[in-house]
Amino acid sequence: MMSIIETLKQSELFKDLQDHELSVVAAMLVELQLPTDSVLLTQHEPAPAVFILKSGAVKVMVNGEIVAQISTVQCFGEMSCVVPDTVATASVVTLGNCQLLSISKAAFLQMLDDIPRLWRALFLQSSTRLKTAPRRQSEILQHTPQGFMKLDRAARVTNEYSLKCARFFGKDDLAGVSFAGLVSGDNAAEQASWFETYAMLFEDSFMAFEDLTGLLTQELKLPSPDGDSEYVFSYHASRGADGAVAAVDVGVEDVTAQRKLERANEALKAQQDTLGKIHENPEIFFEAAELLTRTLAEVTALAQSLASAPPIQQAARLEDSMRQLHSLKGLAGMFALKPVQASAHELESAILAFAHQSAITAEQQQGFQAGLSQLASAQQSVQGLIDKMGSALRQRLTGTVLSVQDLTRLRAAIAQGDLAAAAGIMAALEAVDASRLFSAWSSEVARLAPDLGKQARFELSGEGAKLDKPVFDALSQVFPHLLTNALCHGIELPDVREAAGKPAAGTLKVALAAEAGVLRIQVADDGRGLDFKELPAKARHKTGLNQALVDDYERTGQPWRILLLPGFSTASEVSLLSGRGVGLDAIDHAVRSVGGHILIDSMAGQGMTFTLHVPLSASLAS
Repeated sequence: MMSIIETLKQSELFKDLQDHELSVVAAMLVELQLPTDSVLLTQHEPAPAVFILKSGAVKVMVNGEIVAQISTVQCFGEMSCVVPDTVATASVVTLGNCQLLSISKAAFLQMLDDIPRLWRALFLQSSTRLKTAPRRQSEILQHTPQGFMKLDRAARVTNEYSLKCARFFGKDDLAGVSFAGLVSGDNAAEQASWFETYAMLFEDSFMAFEDLTGLLTQELKLPSPDGDSEYVFSYHASRGADGAVAAVDVGVEDVTAQRKLERANEALKAQQDTLGKIHENPEIFFEAAELLTRTLAEVTALAQSLASAPPIQQAARLEDSMRQLHSLKGLAGMFALKPVQASAHELESAILAFAHQSAITAEQQQGFQAGLSQLASAQQSVQGLIDKMGSALRQRLTGTVLSVQDLTRLRAAIAQGDLAAAAGIMAALEAVDASRLFSAWSSEVARLAPDLGKQARFELSGEGAKLDKPVFDALSQVFPHLLTNALCHGIELPDVREAAGKPAAGTLKVALAAEAGVLRIQVADDGRGLDFKELPAKARHKTGLNQALVDDYERTGQPWRILLLPGFSTASEVSLLSGRGVGLDAIDHAVRSVGGHILIDSMAGQGMTFTLHVPLSASLAS
């Protein structure tokens, strides 16, 4: 076991003292035997004494984290004892049983007066520690996957920052740079708003530090030679001796690769989701793809025509484009084709902005062309998805299956030259069960209702019938509007329904019945309904409506027909799903185009029912 003198000679502070000076020091020391977890120094508190580790080990802790373990002869607490009003920068706690030497603060100060050479040793030891600290910090900063920077109270980067951050922000030197400027660019208003929140971190606030930093910039995209780079920020309080926030440490992580992978996975998942929906409803999907192609061509032609004829002179054409875009948007939502849905919505907004003008502005023309480019890009993506299916799969999804009997009948009709009979056989083979119009409604209700904060279920009943392909295609384009109309405008929020004595979950019902070549379709919800008597007054406040028709519908006792007018909506705001006043107009237009008609019945608080009568055969429709 080492003696006290031998221990002192191994200490950086005392090793250069002469023997008689070491004897003076030894006489002032007290030997201690301490068990594990004995606290020698407490961070942010003054040192009660100077401690010299003789044997055993101690752990050094900063903010509750172990930063070092020491098992060699070392001193602790000497600077806190020497410098007035100085506290310990770390806690020191024993690891296992330890032997230590201790000297009180007063005795240590007396020792320094008695042995002046100790001041030089103390100065050299402190200098060495100061030189080592930045070097260790620099090593840590360069080996961490994150960038790091410390901000002062004015949100300026101090001289404590990693080279990674300099590379991230494309700077040679970040010291003194405003962090608000780094994340907000040249936008003075954003910088001021950012700093207003940042300043609250240093004040007594009713919000916790973590909550306040949640209002600061969390993610940032910056240009780089290889494309945009994306970074995530984390904020940590750097507290002073009094526990108050003195500075803010910012961790900066490059998540570019991670975000690219996430987007690729999301795109793959969306594609798989779309393919699954296609296999469930191939007829409607390929009709949606054809509608996308037709709509793109129509809207492209419309954009060209605006150069020669003002929008106000093309009202009918604009209405038709709006119907196609709105129907396309509804079908795109059914198949999770978000780019198609978004671009159709943007084009709707663009058309509505100039629909009643005598001229289109350059800015409106630019916005319209941008939406058109987005739709064209979305169309290419959909076509790429179809191409990936391969011809064999496309044929199975879109082809007509002939039984041996059907093939025999078809051959016989052709052999006899009875082309009308052959055409009839083919039409019957291509006919689609009417219930297929609603095959996706159950899953769509389950998908859309929660997004609207609602609860709903779907019921399908009745015996359907075979619809000729042209009739089925015309209806399949617009029937999603009946679903969104019920969810957006009809079925109420759960608490509203319960307050009215209804179940929290609303019900959307479809009933089918065929008789004498005509299919009757009833679509009913048990939502809020409408008082039709109020519709004329609302319609008179809507610009762009045909007020002559409004008067006529009121006079003939058919105010419900106002709901079918293009541009009329009961919604208070426009969303991706509703509010344009196009959906019901598109339904009415499609039903009339196949020779059918529509009736609407409703009572305030009791729901709404749409009754559609459509011919089963395209020949009857013509």
